[in-house]
Amino acid sequence: ISPLLNLPQELKDVVVSHLRREDIARLRRTCRSLGTTTLPFLYQDIALQSTESNKTYPKESTASSRKLDEPHHALLLRTFFESSDLSALVKSLSFRRISPESAMPKNILAFTPNLTTIHYDYFVIRNEDCVNQINAYSLSTALRQVRNTLKHLKITYKADENYSNLELYTYSHGHCSLATMSRLEILEIPLNILLDYGPEKAPRLADVLPRGLIRFGFVPDPWNRGYRRLQQWWDVNSIEPVWDLIVGFVDRGKWKEIVPDLK
Repeated sequence: ISPLLNLPQELKDVVVSHLRREDIARLRRTCRSLGTTTLPFLYQDIALQSTESNKTYPKESTASSRKLDEPHHALLLRTFFESSDLSALVKSLSFRRISPESAMPKNILAFTPNLTTIHYDYFVIRNEDCVNQINAYSLSTALRQVRNTLKHLKITYKADENYSNLELYTYSHGHCSLATMSRLEILEIPLNILLDYGPEKAPRLADVLPRGLIRFGFVPDPWNRGYRRLQQWWDVNSIEPVWDLIVGFVDRGKWKEIVPDLK
C-alpha cells in the first residue's frame, strides 16, 4: 500500500472513489482496478509542448492536462502505435509552441480515434534562410483523420520578433477547408489560415465551414488592432474585399442554409 500513498492527490482521489476497501489488500485486483480507473485520467487530456520558442512566448497553465515535452513525443507515439486501447482514451490534445514544419500532430492524429478537442498553438520562426510557414492545406488534410469525432478546434499562433507588421501575412500559405468535419461544433481560427492571406484568393465561407457548426469566431491576431492593422495583415488597400466575404455569407440569412445551428 505504501507506493499508493505517494501518488498525486488527484489519483488517490480516483483510487478511493473507485476501489472497494477490501480490494486494496489484493495486489492483482488493485493493479487491474488502478489501470481501469487511472489510465483515462492520465491520457484523456494531453499537452505536447515544443522547445522551439523564445523568451517572449507566454507561458500557459497546463494543470488540467498531462504535459509532455519534446523528448517524450516519440515515446508517446510509439505507445499509441503499440496500444490501441491507450490511444483510444485520448479526448483532448494541445500542441503548444509547435513548429509549422513538425510532423508530430499529423502522426499523433492517426492514432486518436476518439479525439474531440484540438488546440494547435503554432510558433512561427523567421531567420535569414527561411520562414517556416503554416501550410493550411496540409493542416486540412491532417484534420481529416479525426473528421468523424472532432467537436472543438482552436488554432492560434505567435511569430518571433524578426517579423514586422507588414510581413505577417506571409506566416501562412493556402486555406484550411473544414467542410468535411462532420462533428465539428466549435471553431476558433485565424482569418488567414481559414481563408488564405488575401481576399482575392479566399474561398467562400460556405465552402470551408462544416454544416454542424454551432459557434465560430476568428482568433484575434497578436498584431491585428483594428482597420489599419487588418489592411496590413491582408495586404489590401481597402476593407471592402474583406467585408464582401462576410456580407456574402450573412446577407439575407444565407448562412442558415450552410450552418443552420450556428448561434
